[in-house]
Amino acid sequence: MFDLVVQAIGIIAMAIAILSFQAKTQRTIIFMQMFSTLLFAVHFFLLGAYGGVMLNLICAARSVVYVQIHKPWASHPAWIFIFSAFSVASYFITIFALTPQITLPILLLEILPVIANVITTVSQRMKDAKSVRKINVWASPLWLIYNVVNHSIGATICESFVIISIIIAMLRLDRKRAE
Repeated sequence: MFDLVVQAIGIIAMAIAILSFQAKTQRTIIFMQMFSTLLFAVHFFLLGAYGGVMLNLICAARSVVYVQIHKPWASHPAWIFIFSAFSVASYFITIFALTPQITLPILLLEILPVIANVITTVSQRMKDAKSVRKINVWASPLWLIYNVVNHSIGATICESFVIISIIIAMLRLDRKRAE
């Protein structure tokens, strides 16, 4: 029953994340992703994937700032460096404080979502939804690998659908229509 609850949390988070890319504004995309990342943080905690927990909490904090990007304090470019630095720091915390045995595959696996977080940090700083989608499409394959290895059904399906959702939104909303 526990495994079912853990995977259900991931599936709910997945649904919110997938739907977020169909939003027409940057603010709505980020607001929906904030709720999704909080649920994924709980999900990864229950799976014992602590790197995923920390990165999702950083994502949620980032969303709180970026959803207010119209305010001067939130629009400052320093946030890109702050959240990127937190993402990189989470890698070292995961490896040196939370990983019982450090191996090359673990080192490589744990760096993938960190790179994805940095990409997403840059994408969410963009002021229009088209740019958010265009840059964010590169982060999902990195998370996909991490999710598969950590046996997260919801997160694996999520990243697969997020990639598809972004491509659909790019075709539906971002390309110029021939008249």
